[in-house]
Amino acid sequence: MKKLQLIHTDVAGPMKTISLNGSRYYIAFIDDYTRMCWVYFLKFKTEVASVFMKFKNWIENQSGHRIQVVRSDYDTEYTSNKFAKFCHDAGIEHQYTTPYTPQQNGVIEKKNRTIMMARCLLFEKDLPKKFWAEAVNTAVFLLNRLSRRVLQNKTPYEAWHGYKPSLQNLKIFGCLCFTYVPRVRRDKLDKKVEADIFVGYNNVTKGYRVFQPQTEKVIVSKDIKFIETEKWNFKEAGKSVGQEIVQDIDDIDEAPVRGTKLLTNIYQSCNVAVLEPAEFEEAKNDRKWINAMKEELRMIEKNQTWELVDMPKHKKPSGVKWVYRTKLNADSTINKHKARFNFSLVSLGWLNRTVLQSGWPQVHNSLVHLGQPNQTRSESPPQLGIMQIPCISPHHNVLL
Repeated sequence: MKKLQLIHTDVAGPMKTISLNGSRYYIAFIDDYTRMCWVYFLKFKTEVASVFMKFKNWIENQSGHRIQVVRSDYDTEYTSNKFAKFCHDAGIEHQYTTPYTPQQNGVIEKKNRTIMMARCLLFEKDLPKKFWAEAVNTAVFLLNRLSRRVLQNKTPYEAWHGYKPSLQNLKIFGCLCFTYVPRVRRDKLDKKVEADIFVGYNNVTKGYRVFQPQTEKVIVSKDIKFIETEKWNFKEAGKSVGQEIVQDIDDIDEAPVRGTKLLTNIYQSCNVAVLEPAEFEEAKNDRKWINAMKEELRMIEKNQTWELVDMPKHKKPSGVKWVYRTKLNADSTINKHKARFNFSLVSLGWLNRTVLQSGWPQVHNSLVHLGQPNQTRSESPPQLGIMQIPCISPHHNVLL
């Protein structure tokens, strides 16, 4: 006895409920030597001959052996002219069981009863009957990885492939899972994960088959977080899990984004439009901002930052600007109002050393340097009543 010397086959169905892909039947093929099983799903019994042709070409190419004998019952799908002609042309002997004696093909008949463990898979997670095809496919996948006494406690998978299968990827059928949504399928405001249902394994890629209740489609993905103790609640239209589960899916995400801000800082920046004037014309009529600007000027005078001189005729001054900030407490209440006198030191591609060494934000207006690295000229700030800026700088920066 060797591989593909004898193939047992049978068709099961019709199922009263159509599967997700519209099937009502399934056809199983079993290699008598290794007990390896393969299953295909059919919409009509007339597809049996064409499916067997595809199976023969694929299995012979994979194993390097040829099918010699096929054993089936005497139903019309196996006695059709198309099926008989194909077996004759391929040199395959077709053996039939005696009518009404399915025990003559007991290998496949027992397998069909075992495959119906799919009912248990559906009941365990309260899945609708439309998932029967996914449950059958998963049942066959698991049965091929269970040891058999007829194979001296080897699994059909090991007998067919020559090595033991890996069981590390096994998950509970029908459990809740969260599937990562690739960037190309979402924008910045879309969810990065979707709640789906695990419905089986994929034979051609290293991924899992998951059902998306939102779209009624089955997709294949490898970036999945499984919640095997939970299930999808179809009775409440998708309200499936508690709040604690959403917190467990943080690892299904992209690399941490650099430069993130605290939510309190975002709230603080949002207050700019309400609490802070954009220019001097708005602030000059508000007493609290006038006091803030006077305090800033007193500090500039105290620190002797600039010297007030006359404007040379051959020089152009730089622009200046007041910058207003509202300082908030931790509870978002106002701490104080702060005004800062600011101007740019960038001109003609040459970067001057900033006069203000406290890291204040700069406003990029025009500036012409004096040809000396430590001298700049700018306009004096707008007047606050009768107050002007008298300043002197240790760097010889000049305020006009």
